[in-house]
Amino acid sequence: MKKIILVIVSIIIIILAIFFNWYYNVSKEKRLIKNYNAEYEIYTNDNITGVDITTLINKAIDNNEKYSVLKNDKNTYIEDENNSMKIYVKVVADGEFYPMEAYTEAGINKFIKAYGGALFKCTSIEYHSNGKISKMNFEIII
Repeated sequence: MKKIILVIVSIIIIILAIFFNWYYNVSKEKRLIKNYNAEYEIYTNDNITGVDITTLINKAIDNNEKYSVLKNDKNTYIEDENNSMKIYVKVVADGEFYPMEAYTEAGINKFIKAYGGALFKCTSIEYHSNGKISKMNFEIII
């Protein structure tokens, strides 16, 4: 009888240990995603300058390099399902949004000279299915 109770208690302890390990990993992943998103969402509350845009572009490029996000034949990052990050910027009121690679290819210093003091606002944010930010659009306002 004692053996049966010992086996049942052991099984319950193993199941609880597996559950708590799973719960810990899920909560850790959520915390990491929350911290990741906070690094970008801080720029959505107020108007930001062109210099801030270049900071965001550099963060996005670092993120894409960290996760080995692939590039296409136009040398732009291919969006994936979990880790890619894209920044799009519209610098003319009637213009279109250009990907961050267009500004880095032309030279980030040229962008800073032309738009460093200009004000931009975030017009949209998209998220991956895992909750991480995947895309942000910024538009010039001044």
